[in-house]
Amino acid sequence: MALKLYDLCGRDEQLRFSPYCWRVRMALAHKGLEFTTVAWRFLDKQALEFADYDKVPVLCDGDQVVTSYCQILCMAGQAAVLSD
Repeated sequence: MALKLYDLCGRDEQLRFSPYCWRVRMALAHKGLEFTTVAWRFLDKQALEFADYDKVPVLCDGDQVVTSYCQILCMAGQAAVLSD
C-alpha cells in the first residue's frame, strides 16, 4: 500500500501546523501504516486539483483519494485490520 498524505506546511516545509493533519499522521503511525507526506501550502491550490478539494489532509492510496480526515481515520483503522 503506497499511501501519500498531503500535509499543510508553512514557509519552512518542515513546519507542519494543521491539527487535522497531525491527527491523521498519528493515526497512520499508530496503526503501523507506512506513508509519505507531501508539503502543501494554502496558495498551492493546483496541487490538489486531482482531489477536487482545496483543503488538507488529503490521503491518496493508489487511485483512491480521501479528503475528509474522519474518513481517513476510518480507512486507517480498516487497513490495519486487513493487514493483520
